[in-house]
Amino acid sequence: MAGSFRWNIVGGIIGFLITTFAASMTNPLSTSIVRGLIGGVIWFGIVFGFRWVAHMLLQGSGEGNHSNQARERTSDTGRGQNIDYTTPDEQDLQAILTSSPVESSSSTAHSDQAVGFTPMNPPKLVTKPPLNDEQLAQAVRHLTQK
Repeated sequence: MAGSFRWNIVGGIIGFLITTFAASMTNPLSTSIVRGLIGGVIWFGIVFGFRWVAHMLLQGSGEGNHSNQARERTSDTGRGQNIDYTTPDEQDLQAILTSSPVESSSSTAHSDQAVGFTPMNPPKLVTKPPLNDEQLAQAVRHLTQK
């Protein structure tokens, strides 16, 4: 990893001191120390995370001769890991955009369906006529009796 383990310890001690000092203004000493320890552990983890990210960035940029040798060894095993995307040429793209859907579908297996397309005609929804007051009262009486 980038740096040494001492950076984590120094970060944890700094976190402990800052958190303990901030907590001691409004809390008893025992509570401040507990919160300081928690803060120190969190700062230790944050510094460790920064060191890990720095290590990954330095390793990825080709730091030293050692990583180049490792990269050469893994070049054969890394085949098929990357995808090269290409776009069609301008002329091909213009042909695709200007062709009608019927022309492009004639070469497919579903050309019969594309030519014979008709939109759906779903049945219309029918609404019931509104109930009168007497029917509503009978329904309420029927429901309250059960």
